[in-house]
Amino acid sequence: MSGEVDLVFINVPAILAQVKAGRLRALAAAGARRSDLMPEVPTLKEAGSGCGAVGNTPEEFGSLLKEEVAKWREVVRASGLKVD
Repeated sequence: MSGEVDLVFINVPAILAQVKAGRLRALAAAGARRSDLMPEVPTLKEAGSGCGAVGNTPEEFGSLLKEEVAKWREVVRASGLKVD
């Protein structure tokens, strides 16, 4: 509320007054349907941020992680980014 909250998942009653006062902006509801307290706020699925869970084995997940690290390592290298 002081310009320092980037993202939070929290229950509606805890933020309702701040949202109605314009101090916070609710982007989406994480539930399967819209909140009765804030019906104007779309669900994550409606907002286009929905995703489905993917099941796999620990070995498949390990392979995916290795592929992702290799891919993003090259992107970081090409960008010239350095860790402080």
